[in-house]
Amino acid sequence: MNILQQHLASKNWDAALACYDNLLKTHWDSNLAMSQTNVLINTGKVQQAFNLLETILTHDPTNTDALFSRDFYNLFTSPTAAWEPLLRTIGNRKLNLLQQLLFLQFRLIYMWVSGKPTDDIHAVCDIADTLLRPWSGDIIARRQPANVSAMVAGNMFSLASFLSTIRALNFIQDGNRQRKPQYPALVMMGDSHVLAPHGKLVMWEGTLHQVQSEVITGIKAWHVAQPSRYQYAQYLFARIRHIPTPTPIVFSFGEIDCRYNQGIWPHIRKGQRISNILQNTFPPAITTLAPHLQDRSWGVAGIPAPHIDEVIKLPQPEWESFGAMVAAANTCYQQAVTSAGGTYVNLYAFTADEVGIRTPEWDLDRIHLKPATLGCALEGQATTSQTTA
Repeated sequence: MNILQQHLASKNWDAALACYDNLLKTHWDSNLAMSQTNVLINTGKVQQAFNLLETILTHDPTNTDALFSRDFYNLFTSPTAAWEPLLRTIGNRKLNLLQQLLFLQFRLIYMWVSGKPTDDIHAVCDIADTLLRPWSGDIIARRQPANVSAMVAGNMFSLASFLSTIRALNFIQDGNRQRKPQYPALVMMGDSHVLAPHGKLVMWEGTLHQVQSEVITGIKAWHVAQPSRYQYAQYLFARIRHIPTPTPIVFSFGEIDCRYNQGIWPHIRKGQRISNILQNTFPPAITTLAPHLQDRSWGVAGIPAPHIDEVIKLPQPEWESFGAMVAAANTCYQQAVTSAGGTYVNLYAFTADEVGIRTPEWDLDRIHLKPATLGCALEGQATTSQTTA
């Protein structure tokens, strides 16, 4: 066990996994096996993790952690339309704090995408707000709460973000979300940016389509660029397989990579060359993605211009260079997408003012854009005086 702890501490994952295998062959321990599934998931070995979960449940059918992890694997890899029975099953179990945070994120996503009534969504938002209230000060300050793990804290921030976004969308929704589809679907798949356009009508390749959103929480371009290291790419590919051809897909990931406090920018502040980081992020992501998209048209919704509230969190001398990084990321991303045969929806060009800050006309909140933005950008409508939601 001491050797295993050393491998985990040094992030020598292959050696750690081999150590797990040897220990479990000598003596089966469900808790140790659960620990191994977490390492497998976090190193992109998702199918191996799922197989191990099934083995754990063979030994211990009532293992609540294994049941939860298995069900969440199925949520991540299934289309949103299939989530309801899984969520019902999870919701009937006794959940710890981390599990409650994850469950409410997925429940809110499902309710929004499946067109549940506004009042029902408000009720679940209130439940989430009550759960988060003891840590509200830390969440507002983006500060690590005392006495909780980094993973729990991260999911507190994530739930708070989804809660804020879905409340805003629920307030301004115009009915498209609940409309029975009468047009061919355009699937929008990726991070939380796909929520806002759900249900909107957009023009794609000259034909009117209705956006159908598929959320993969937390996905970054960096994850897709290295599918053998991260679970998110595996979730993405699994979700793509559920989309019938020739249904077009527009992807949304890359904005998280370009925030002031994570992804690319902290590495630039440490002295790494921006061109190297961009070339190691966006082109490999598209090279990895493109083979999964044969026989359908596809595109990528680019990275919006940064919100002023995000920019001013940086020291003033960095404002201009941070904005230049976001612009350069879009240029690199666009070249990769178009070279691979996709369509790049340049949300940066559409939303940026003359100094590269996002114009407020398109703001839903400091991160997300209004629902109409994607359609307007696709149609080339650069009139930022519009205030439609």
